Amino acid sequence: MKKLLSIIFLVTISLNVSAKDFKKNLHAVQKNNHHKTQPLPNKKTHPLHNKKALPLHKASKQNYKEDHQHFQTATKLNNNVFEKELEEGLHAAQQGNYPKALPLLDKAAKQKNPMAWVVLGLMYLNGKGVKQNYIEAYEHFLSAAKANDADGQFNLAKMLELGLGTNRDEKAAKNWYQQSASQGYADAQLRLGLMYKNGQGTDQDYKLAKKWFLAASLQGDPDAQFMLGLAFLNGQGTEKDLINAAAWLNLAVNNGSKEASKDLDSINQQLTEQQRQTAKDLGLTCASSSYTKC
Repeated sequence: MKKLLSIIFLVTISLNVSAKDFKKNLHAVQKNNHHKTQPLPNKKTHPLHNKKALPLHKASKQNYKEDHQHFQTATKLNNNVFEKELEEGLHAAQQGNYPKALPLLDKAAKQKNPMAWVVLGLMYLNGKGVKQNYIEAYEHFLSAAKANDADGQFNLAKMLELGLGTNRDEKAAKNWYQQSASQGYADAQLRLGLMYKNGQGTDQDYKLAKKWFLAASLQGDPDAQFMLGLAFLNGQGTEKDLINAAAWLNLAVNNGSKEASKDLDSINQQLTEQQRQTAKDLGLTCASSSYTKC
């Protein structure tokens, strides 16, 4: 069974799709709502610095592990005697059959299965098959988070950040984002980067913000690529470099970021044709290598 992606908060979801499409749709919902609870910072362009383009990541790639330890749901399920019940419960939820899904997922949750906790948390969060209850959602996410589940940690952090089902606590949210991000969870890496960038729940630190934007960017996250491009554009946590900024913004646009287009157009107006081509080539090399040659 593939990993179930967490859903961004306060968005009602439809589960009446296939497992493959369900995962894809949840991922799309997340990407379209990353910044609804965290406004993007003001952006300003800077004059072109006449110098050779730096590698996209410079030395920052050394600051985090390339081989992220991704959440492996299949491993957890194979070791769980309630694998069948959990799979049936998840399938029922996907089909919108919540009366059938609820007892199956409850049974798996009582066996301390993190996946069941996360799915139940989402159901209570969105009022699917149960009365909407943020406190219940929070408790299920907390259980999954304590079991070192990256999905649970991300969702718990989001609830703490927004103050849903619990008191708002940005410091605690940052700490849970950190744990999820350290497991290679791209959405948590982006949120953690934004918290460092804006000084939420922690001291403002542009270098750490760039580190986490880079980590998520190398997983193909367009919002993180947008933020990384802005870091190069504004010289936050790195040297100002319009060519590298354009390269990352090109990647963000190509991966579906609408926000990056305006900044990319502004930068391109300041670059020569050769410099624009250099930026495109850097981005193409990065993407074509599955982000191993960035």
